Amino acid sequence: MAAKQSFDVTISIATYDRVALLKETIQSCLDQRNALGLRYEILITDNHPSGNAEAMVKEIAAASPIQVRYQQDHTRNMSALRNVGIKQALGDYVAFIDDD
Repeated sequence: MAAKQSFDVTISIATYDRVALLKETIQSCLDQRNALGLRYEILITDNHPSGNAEAMVKEIAAASPIQVRYQQDHTRNMSALRNVGIKQALGDYVAFIDDD
């Protein structure tokens, strides 16, 4: 079994039916200057029943040198969704950002 990759920071984004805004948010995270050289990943938790952001997130992930992961969770509570992000985070620290 391969060792789990670890990061300094997981950027966790919970989303619901805001594909265009989510794309801008992810791109903004990827464009940030990383003067400290931190290893980070971006984790998307999509709350929309259709998973309408999945294709866009996977397209960005395929072209990105930074790990971008997608997961779906149908919990209708922002606090619970953030807890899902914490549980799935591979970073030592978790930073939350909203896409709206």
